[in-house]
Amino acid sequence: MQLQYEYLQYNKRTESLSKQEEVLISQIEQLKNLIDAKSFAISSLCGALLQISKQGISIVHRGLGSCPNGRSIGNDVLKNIIWQGRNQSMHYEENNPNQAVKNCFQNLETSFGSEFSLTLHPSENFAQKIVIKVLGWNEYQVYEQDMISLLG
Repeated sequence: MQLQYEYLQYNKRTESLSKQEEVLISQIEQLKNLIDAKSFAISSLCGALLQISKQGISIVHRGLGSCPNGRSIGNDVLKNIIWQGRNQSMHYEENNPNQAVKNCFQNLETSFGSEFSLTLHPSENFAQKIVIKVLGWNEYQVYEQDMISLLG
């Protein structure tokens, strides 16, 4: 009888744990969805910031050729990282970057690691990593200073 009693108690605890696990799994899934949604939103905003910056270069200098380089970042320069980062961000779903984008990201990979590898991450939008990790544009003053260095 005692063995039966212990068995019933064990089953009750297991049922209780299973329900708690289900609740936790559901909460974890909700948090993952929130993180994904926020990450996508931040990435989209970063892509828009690169687009605006690229447009500034296009309007003031009519392209990269006559634009000052801006500060050096790793093995590349500010203007090129903005331009190629924007191109990668706008066309990443095509998974067919042009040679200038490939060259820029090879430089980024050399300077900042494999998280910038187009080969290892072929269908990733790198806008968030470019804006926050590479350019450091999580503070307005840094963005403003960079844009003044390029646009005057």
